[in-house]
Amino acid sequence: MQDSRKRGRKPREGEKMDRVDVVCFKCPYSACGLQYQSSLGYKRHLMYYKHSIFTPSNKKIVCGYMDCTATENLREHITREHMADAAELLEAYEIMIKVGEETEEVSTAGLIGDIVHDEGLLDISKVMTEDGIVKEILLSIFPKGVTHIIDMDTFSESNQIFYCRIPGCGRQFKSLMAYKYHCGKFTHLFKSIIDDYTEKNGPLDYEEIKGIFKKKFNLENRFLLEGISHHLMRMPDQHYNFIFTFDDTQLGHEKRRIKKKGVDMISEYSIGSEDRHDYDEDDVKRVREEEPDDKSHFKIDSIVFNGRQLPHVQSCEQGRVAFLNLYLEAMLLAVVEDHVIVGTKGEVDEDDEHQEIGKPHNIFTFSSGSAVFFVLAKNKILSETTFEGYGFPRKLMPHKQKTMLVLFNDGALRELSINADLKLEIVQVIKTKAQVVSFTIFQGDIIVCSHRMLINLSSKKERAFESPIISLETTNDSIIVVDSNGRTCCINSLFEDVAAIPSKVGTNVVTWLDEEPGLFFISNSLYGMGRVYSAATNSTLLISPHACTHVILIKPGFIASSGLDGSFCVSSYRTDPKVYMKVLRTEIRGDELFIATSEEEHALTENVQPICSHDYRVTIQGIVKHNRNLVAVLACGIVIIIDNFFI
Repeated sequence: MQDSRKRGRKPREGEKMDRVDVVCFKCPYSACGLQYQSSLGYKRHLMYYKHSIFTPSNKKIVCGYMDCTATENLREHITREHMADAAELLEAYEIMIKVGEETEEVSTAGLIGDIVHDEGLLDISKVMTEDGIVKEILLSIFPKGVTHIIDMDTFSESNQIFYCRIPGCGRQFKSLMAYKYHCGKFTHLFKSIIDDYTEKNGPLDYEEIKGIFKKKFNLENRFLLEGISHHLMRMPDQHYNFIFTFDDTQLGHEKRRIKKKGVDMISEYSIGSEDRHDYDEDDVKRVREEEPDDKSHFKIDSIVFNGRQLPHVQSCEQGRVAFLNLYLEAMLLAVVEDHVIVGTKGEVDEDDEHQEIGKPHNIFTFSSGSAVFFVLAKNKILSETTFEGYGFPRKLMPHKQKTMLVLFNDGALRELSINADLKLEIVQVIKTKAQVVSFTIFQGDIIVCSHRMLINLSSKKERAFESPIISLETTNDSIIVVDSNGRTCCINSLFEDVAAIPSKVGTNVVTWLDEEPGLFFISNSLYGMGRVYSAATNSTLLISPHACTHVILIKPGFIASSGLDGSFCVSSYRTDPKVYMKVLRTEIRGDELFIATSEEEHALTENVQPICSHDYRVTIQGIVKHNRNLVAVLACGIVIIIDNFFI
């Protein structure tokens, strides 16, 4: 029992399902009544379900036997009344006590859940804060903010059916993935909810209800309803959004066919134009594989955000998310003197476009060409500076006041400054013995590497490495060097080894987590994974779901990471269980960039799947903190700004 329930997995072949069915983890809030067959589901429920809003009540541990409601003297009660299952029930009892004491209700809006949203959004908890007809209507469909998506009397390992309980829909699905897709792609008619309510409670003026939504919540047509717990009991609750429309003339199923330049193009967010009563992963796979994409096509013409095509303009905003299209291949992102700076390649000649576009560059190959730097204020361009003949910018770091060091693709390191017009100017070329592959600044000294040689330009100290150096990072008191064979060295100012950081072939980045002494994020692009490593305990605290380009510590225990696959994740490495959420994921089809947000948590596991083929154009080339906002830039030149990400 311990393995299958604590980790929330399905019992292995030969394990007794009836034992698992009998023992439950029951919510201690007397007004709630939800129960789970895994401690993971129980803990997540206590963390993310808003008992303070939906079911404010006293807490008391309940006997874990399926239909038992006993709350007093439970140890004696269990051994006396449930002898056959006493061992499992006592174990569940101890877990419920411990988890209940250690777990507090958290606001997902503060960190993981409500990070980015479309403008047409309504959180059901917001409705609960004031009495009125809207609250009554929604609670008639989602009592206590919950929808029960399985039938416990018929649900089994061989007969898994998931139900949409919204009036006028009632569709059934053979997998949770299909149900999730339904929630994200199907537009439900809000009038069907009104009709169901009036049938049970008497007539309502639909136009008056629509007026209330417009006045109180600024919602006029299509909106997303969030904050609903999709209860499964056998698994942790899910938290998908529902899509509703007030336009009762629409078909319930919205055909998401994007019209682009007179040609129909089915996006990833479509499940086909036909009306379907059921669909599963085969439909999803079919949509993804319909047409191969030309990855040499680099410039983005428009953005489709959460299924909605945004205006064909250079910059726009959707709720807390702002976008800027630079129309050039982005190479880096940095903050200098409170200015956000994006470095890009210049315009590419047509003769060279096929060779350079759509694939990452080789750091040991140098070339000329042009570089363009943009200074930004949110999603507005304050200045644009072009440098010819130096190649694109590889790396940028703040240096002295109002200056920065920039490594260009010709292998030269240059000091640049920002003038009064916010234009970038070259101050000097830093003298080096050979072309520079990478550099960093450590305790005020400039450290450069050229192929296998590490050099301190101030002290002239040198150290040779057996393999080419591909990455340089620093902590407060050491330099982190990664070579092409995946070996990681942690050295001091004298270039002496001070600590061993275990890594292997494929390691592309090793980054120190600021404010967390002895903690490092190690990314491996070969295996498509990353991990948080503690040097103090020589242990791995977390296995990340993807290989990363950049990592930011949000606060101790939580990191934000940008993936080579164009995804942006928030992960927790000190919680139990450790979880992550893919906040943003991106995909390019034709000349359109599709960006989708998610609020679904996933358990982190060491069984990481092999890395799949990635589209370089959606690689996130940088993430930075600017005031309270998070800024990210994709290789295709799209800048994404999330307001108030850092609370």
